[in-house]
Amino acid sequence: TSEPGHIDVPFAATALWAAMLPALMQCNGGISQSCPPDTQHGGANPLSALNTWNYAINNLRAALRHAGGSVDPTLTAYMTQVQEAIQGFLQYPALERFGPIVATASQIFEAMMPWLRQQAPARLQLTPTATAEVPQTL
Repeated sequence: TSEPGHIDVPFAATALWAAMLPALMQCNGGISQSCPPDTQHGGANPLSALNTWNYAINNLRAALRHAGGSVDPTLTAYMTQVQEAIQGFLQYPALERFGPIVATASQIFEAMMPWLRQQAPARLQLTPTATAEVPQTL
């Protein structure tokens, strides 16, 4: 149960969920018959895989930020490297860059999996925002 003014956000669980999606795992070995470069038919494909890895890494970053404590600068550098490579691929999808990006993202999550599994949801305090008055109509 959450206390008033707070919300529990499962950043770590969400990062794990995204990294373990079956369609993403089909692309972990690179471009293949199970992860074709043609995205027009949906399903597992490089663009979807990289967007999913980006989402997973964003949630990993949030889990680390809200867990407190220090984060290994090497881990931060690898996450930044992968996310910059993803953005570069999305701007210019050179298929030969896909495999190394996925390999590094997979290694990050393989290393962080035990930690992610142990994390409780982060408790965030909600900050009230100013609300505009709604005019009364007759």
